[in-house]
Amino acid sequence: MIKKYNRKAIQRMLYATINDLTNDPEFYYKSAVGDEYSRLTAEGEQQLLLLISNTIPLIHKCEDEQFQEDCKEATYDTLKDQDK
Repeated sequence: MIKKYNRKAIQRMLYATINDLTNDPEFYYKSAVGDEYSRLTAEGEQQLLLLISNTIPLIHKCEDEQFQEDCKEATYDTLKDQDK
């Protein structure tokens, strides 16, 4: 069954977007001294918050879809066991 929401795809989208964001100086200051001096810019903070805010509903839908699928499978298994 093809799922409408895919956990792996959501994870890859988040990783790729965060990686791109942190490689752009408009959004992330990367210090040559070390990571402890690197930071998101104000614009980077806003964009990361927007990304997370927009992704949370996708995560919830993905989890809900998986829960429904698990429930259906458990119900079918229970019914199948009752027929024996």
